[in-house]
Amino acid sequence: GKVGPRILDEYVLGWNVIDLEERGLLQLIGQYEAALKGKVEEEKLLKFNSINKPPIRDKNMIVQYVFQKAYTNTKFLEVKAECDALKLVSESKTASLGGLSVYQAVEKFPKPVWKKRWKTFIVSCDKDKGDLSCSCKLFEFGGILCRHIIKIIKFKDVNVIPEKYILSRWRKDIVRAYEDIKVSYYDPEEFDRVKRVRGLSQSILIYRH
Repeated sequence: GKVGPRILDEYVLGWNVIDLEERGLLQLIGQYEAALKGKVEEEKLLKFNSINKPPIRDKNMIVQYVFQKAYTNTKFLEVKAECDALKLVSESKTASLGGLSVYQAVEKFPKPVWKKRWKTFIVSCDKDKGDLSCSCKLFEFGGILCRHIIKIIKFKDVNVIPEKYILSRWRKDIVRAYEDIKVSYYDPEEFDRVKRVRGLSQSILIYRH
């Protein structure tokens, strides 16, 4: 839904009156519309492929099963990459209280990072509240569960992924604004910023005459 204004900014911001006279406003608006249409069609194709041509998953891993069903192909492949890295992670429980358990997840780096070959992360899992967290903060910054949390999910034989960790912005079953309504950027006559630019063009033509 926010694609239109961003592309329009790329075409309009920075123009001056001379640009508008020399290039021809209608031609520039046509270029903008073509670029926007191409972007929308690209997103629709990606969604079609996500629904009809999903990547192969490991049927024995609940994380891959859930996110292949829910997420677009691009985002699922990011989750799958975290799953593929589980072999680099070892876990051990360090504390527990009721439904809350705390773990150390030790990750081995294939190549030393600043002369370090290992790094320890703290993972907490509260089965009663459905809370999962890791000190690496991948979910908070990247929007997907990290390999350390996935390792604990597998280690604890978790059978349900809490809904709050399946973010709507990556889901392929969400109907986007441009799919179910006539979005204004399909019709420049209804798009406010294009209206203003058209008005400027008319002012230029009147001034020149």
